[in-house]
Amino acid sequence: MNSKTRYVLSMFTLLAVFALTLMAAVAARAAETKTFRIENKTRRDVWVEIYTEEAWTVDEGNKNANYMTQDEDEHKTFENGLRIVVVPAFESVDIGLEKDKTYWYQYRVCGKGVDNIIDAPIVMKKDITLTIYPCDAQPTTMQIKNHLGETVKLTLVGYEEKTIDVPPGLSIVNVYSGETVYKYDACGTDFNGVVDIDPAGRTQFYMRSCEWLADPAREFGA
Repeated sequence: MNSKTRYVLSMFTLLAVFALTLMAAVAARAAETKTFRIENKTRRDVWVEIYTEEAWTVDEGNKNANYMTQDEDEHKTFENGLRIVVVPAFESVDIGLEKDKTYWYQYRVCGKGVDNIIDAPIVMKKDITLTIYPCDAQPTTMQIKNHLGETVKLTLVGYEEKTIDVPPGLSIVNVYSGETVYKYDACGTDFNGVVDIDPAGRTQFYMRSCEWLADPAREFGA
C-alpha cells in the first residue's frame, strides 16, 4: 500500500469517525427534548406564549399587560426566555422543549380581558399535548342519576358523539359543555331531547323510574 492510498484511507476513516460523532451528538440532543403539541380545535388562530421558568418568574408582573403586543417573527425561538407560537384554526403545532425543564404557557380565550387569559406550568418529563377547545365546548363532567334499576345506553351528541352504559344510581361522566342532544330507551319509550351542559360541572341529568313516569297524577315529562 503506497503513501497516497494510506492517506486516502486515513482521511476516509477520519471523516467516518467525524460523521458518527456528529450523528451521536444529534441523537443525544434529540433525546434531550420532548414534544409540546398544541392542538387548536377552535375556528380562529390562537396566539400562545411559552416562557422559560426563569423568564416567567422575572416578568410575571408584565406578561398579561403585554400579551399579544409583541412581534411573532421576533420570537420564533426562545429570545429572552419567551417564544411565541400562532396555532392556525383546526391545526396543531409541535414544539421541541428541553427535557425535564419547567415552562409556562399562556393564551387568551373567549374574550379580551385579563380574566380570559389561561396560563399554567408544564414539566417536560414526557411529551405533552395542550388542547384548546371552543368557548362553548369546554371539557367538564355531568352527573347522571339513573332511577331505572338497570343499565341503560345513553347517546350524547354535541361537540362529540358518544354512547355510554349508565348503571343504576349515580354516575359522573366526562363530557363537553354546550347544548347536547341525548337519546336513550327505557320503559318502552324512546327518550330524546336537549340538555345544556354547564362548563362548571353542575349539570344533573335524571333518568326517571318507570313507576315515576307511570304515575297517573304526574304529567309526562314534568
